[in-house]
Amino acid sequence: MNKFCVLAFISCLCYQLPAQAAVYKCEKDGVTTFSQTPCGQDAQTTDYTTVGQERQAKPAVVVKKDHNEVDRYIQQRQLKRQIQKVIKKKEDKIAQRNSEMNAIRDKQMTAKNNDVAGASYLQSLAQEMAAVVEAYDTEIKSLDQELAQLQQQLSKIEPD
Repeated sequence: MNKFCVLAFISCLCYQLPAQAAVYKCEKDGVTTFSQTPCGQDAQTTDYTTVGQERQAKPAVVVKKDHNEVDRYIQQRQLKRQIQKVIKKKEDKIAQRNSEMNAIRDKQMTAKNNDVAGASYLQSLAQEMAAVVEAYDTEIKSLDQELAQLQQQLSKIEPD
């Protein structure tokens, strides 16, 4: 009897009960999303069951997409991600440049306020500042060109 109870308990643990929920499918800006609540006026209710369970006899929603359309969508997503990465990289470079410039300005102000700096020290700080600006501006200009190329590629594949 004791073995029977243990066996019954283990089989109850292993048995999967089917779980169903209303899932809403929406398409916004070419992106399909699923939600527990209606996500817009175009929300379609879909049948959802847990893995391993049989679907009830409901008509399947068949989405037919042209392979070119799918490829174009993937290219758009990749380009948009690349654009966001370049924008972030540019913002980081600008922040780094500004931080270095502020550090040099602080050195200049300290030197001027203490009257210990000679003209050659202030001149070297000015040259350092010019070099920092030139180096970062070159990198930022390069990122701007990369960004323009990516945006141009994106505009070629985006539908009108």
